[in-house]
Formats: sequence, C-alpha cells, structure tokens
Amino acid sequence: MLPPPAAESSPRVLCEATDTINLLGSELSVRGVPFYSQDNQLTRCGQAAMLSTGYYYHLAFGEVRMLPGGIAHAAGVNAGELGRWMPSPGST
Repeated sequence: MLPPPAAESSPRVLCEATDTINLLGSELSVRGVPFYSQDNQLTRCGQAAMLSTGYYYHLAFGEVRMLPGGIAHAAGVNAGELGRWMPSPGST
C-alpha cells in the first residue's frame, strides 16, 4: 500500500482503500493505494497494473482477489500458450 498524497497537493481521485491483516493475533490496518511492483519472474507491467486494480476492487467492493498465477493462467489460456513460462515473456 502506498500512502496517498496530501489532499491539498493533488486534485486527483485515487483508488484508496483500507487493508487489515492479522499478524500473530494483532490486527493491523493501513489506508492507502494498493500497489504491486513488476519483477523478472511473473509480474510484468500489465500484470502489476491488473493486480493493483484488482486488489483495490477486492478491498473496496469485496470482489474475489486476483493472484499473479491466475492472471498468468488466464493470459496463457486465451493466448494459446502452453503452461506458464519462467521467467515470464510478459502478457500477450
């Protein structure tokens, strides 16, 4: 989660949500903008954008959470690719 900019510094509308986790019995909450970084294995820029948007929808509206493997599988099935390549050649 990234902290949102101060309201007076940015007139933009952000996908801001609250995320709560349980760490060894302690509930911790943070409010911010969901963010995923791309890496060299699976998550490329397109997938990172889908994950960030999907995580916001999960937190804000209770939608099913998307995971990197699910996106890679869906992209492979729809693009006719066989299996999941490592490192990823990117989304098609």
